Amino acid sequence: MEECTFSLSQSQFELKRLNNVKKILDKYDENYLQEIIAGISENKEKKSIDLKSVFKIVDLNIVKIDNVQCLKRKDRYVLIFELNNLEAEKESRGEVFIDAITRSGEVYPLSIRDEDLKFVIIRFKRVEVSFPLPNYLKEEELFAFRLTVKDNNQKVVFCETYLLDSILI
Repeated sequence: MEECTFSLSQSQFELKRLNNVKKILDKYDENYLQEIIAGISENKEKKSIDLKSVFKIVDLNIVKIDNVQCLKRKDRYVLIFELNNLEAEKESRGEVFIDAITRSGEVYPLSIRDEDLKFVIIRFKRVEVSFPLPNYLKEEELFAFRLTVKDNNQKVVFCETYLLDSILI
C-alpha cells in the first residue's frame, strides 16, 4: 500500500510538471519560440577569440617596457612609457611597434611614424608618442594596446598587451 502511495505521489508530481510545461508553451507563440531557438544557434556560431594570441607575452630579458600610461587628448591618444635596457654591458637598438586591439579581439597594427619609437639605449629611454586612431577603428571598440619591441634584425625581444582601462589616466 505504501508503495502505491509513493508511486501515485510521483505520478502526480510528474503530471503537475508536465502541465506547467504545457502552460508555458501555450503562452508563447510559435514565432517567438523560433526566434529564441534561432538566437541560441546564432550565439553558438559567433567567432571565438584566441585570447592566448591576443595577450601574447614575449620577454627575452634584453629590453623591457615599464610605467605605461595613456592620455586621451581630443582626437589623439598619447602613449607614455619607459624603455629599459636589461643588458647593462651593451647598448640596445631597435624599434617599438604599437597595435590596437578591439573588444572583439581583432588586432590592428598602427602606422605611427615617430622617431621616438626607434631607439639606441644604454640604460633607459622615456618615450612619448601621439597618434590618432585610424578611421576604420572606432574609439568605443578600442580595448587595449600591444607594444612590441624588435631589435635591428626584426626579432621580437619584448611584447606585452596593456588594457586601456588599466593605463588610461
